[in-house]
Amino acid sequence: MTHTSGFDLGFVNVDFEEKFEYFKYLENALLETNVINEPGTKVAYSNCGYGLLGLIIEKISGQKFEDFLAENILIPLEFDNVNPISLNQKMKNKIAVPYVNKQGFFLDLKPVRVKYFPSGEAYFTLNDYARFIKMHMNGGMHGTKRIIQEETIESMHRNQTEGFDNGIYGYGCIWLLDEEPNVKEEKYGKGIFHTGGVVGYSCSYTTNEKGNYFIIIAMNVLWEFNAMYELRDFCMDLLNKE
Repeated sequence: MTHTSGFDLGFVNVDFEEKFEYFKYLENALLETNVINEPGTKVAYSNCGYGLLGLIIEKISGQKFEDFLAENILIPLEFDNVNPISLNQKMKNKIAVPYVNKQGFFLDLKPVRVKYFPSGEAYFTLNDYARFIKMHMNGGMHGTKRIIQEETIESMHRNQTEGFDNGIYGYGCIWLLDEEPNVKEEKYGKGIFHTGGVVGYSCSYTTNEKGNYFIIIAMNVLWEFNAMYELRDFCMDLLNKE
């Protein structure tokens, strides 16, 4: 859960229309996953590690992970899309055309899917995303409903990789804003953030406890993280002005 398992990144793209069973694939893929570090010695971001966590949840709960996620998180949060990997045609029609920036020219790409669900490969609306982040900022609450226990939220938002060279990780989709080398705590205060992307898409969220706001950026361009950081910082500067 802290990306210290020793697994490599583990990131496999497939054709968007290809049908496959996620965890059946994952069980086979884990046999071929490279161990790049001794477990517990280094932080190395690992998609397959969180794919494995989803498989463990499925085995313990006796439910498909997608059903477990919907029952415990998505439906209580009143998500627009409670079946994030079983896309209907309506959701497919909403997906933006992906692009790649080739020396200033934007070329369209064919959409792909990721085989390491649940570390990726989930489709939500911006409203869904905002509900999820707001729940985190409210200590696990959605209105009057308790979604995640407060102590769990606190542990997710606490540095779980302190002492490592790149120790900015909490649990789950949590990176610590004030631990990120390019962010000055005295300017933005404490918060959490995360970035992600697949071929043709980049996204990020950032929360700010000092200003009590959050920023979500979604781009249909491949790996434009520098542009996202610049846009995020610009937005934070505006929001932090008195």
